[in-house]
Amino acid sequence: NAVGGSVKGIQLAGAYNDVKNEVGGFQIAGLLNDTKGKVSGAQVAGVANIARKSFKGVQIAGLLNSSRESSGLQLAGVTNSTFGVLNGAQVGGILNYAKKMKGFQFGLVNLADSSSGVSLGLVNLSSNGFRQISIYSNEVTNTNIALKTGNSKLYSLLIAGNNFSDTARVLTFGFGLGHEFLLNKRLSITTEVTGQSIYLGNWSYFNNLYRFQTQFQVVPAERLIVFAGPSYTYHRPDAP
Repeated sequence: NAVGGSVKGIQLAGAYNDVKNEVGGFQIAGLLNDTKGKVSGAQVAGVANIARKSFKGVQIAGLLNSSRESSGLQLAGVTNSTFGVLNGAQVGGILNYAKKMKGFQFGLVNLADSSSGVSLGLVNLSSNGFRQISIYSNEVTNTNIALKTGNSKLYSLLIAGNNFSDTARVLTFGFGLGHEFLLNKRLSITTEVTGQSIYLGNWSYFNNLYRFQTQFQVVPAERLIVFAGPSYTYHRPDAP
C-alpha cells in the first residue's frame, strides 16, 4: 500500500506499507512499514518498521525498528535504533542504539551517544557512562577481572577469575549488576549482585557462587579507583 498523504486509521498490507506524510493509527505489514512523517499509534511488521520523524506508540518487528525520535516502545528480534532522543523503551534481541537515551534499553548490547536512563544488557556503552576494568582478589580466587559498563544508575559486570596457586585450581566466570552512590567527585559507594560458575578441575560439575557486595571507592588520581568492602557469599555445589 502506498499513500501520498497521511493515514488515520488502519493500514494493512501483505508485504509493504508506504506513507509519505503522517500516520495516526495502525500499520500492519508482512514485511515493511515505512512512514516519512510522524507516527502516533502502532507499527507491526514481519521484518522492519521505519518512522523517519518522531514516533509515539509501539513498534514491533521481527528484525529491526528505526525512528528519529521515540516516546514509546520499540520491540525487535534483532535491533532497535533511535537517531534522536529516546524517552521510551527499546527491547532488542541483540542491539539497541539511541543518540540521546533518556529511557530504558534491554538487549545483549546497548549503545548511546549519551545516556541519562537505564540500560540492561551484557554490554552497555555511552560516551558519558562507565567503561571500567576492575582487577581484584577475594576469598575464592586470588586474581579477578571485571568489565563494568553502564552508568551510576545501573551497570553490568562481566567477570572472570583464576586462582594462581599450586594447591587449588579454580576458574570462575559470571555476570552481575551494580549501582553507584556518588558522595562527591572522589568518594562513592557501590552495591553489586553477581552470579558466577566455578570450575574446580572437572567439566562434568559446576559450582555456583552468588554474591552481594558493597564497596567503598576512592579516586586518588584520574583513571584510577581504589576500592574495598565486605561481601556475603552463597555457594551452591553441583557435584554429588
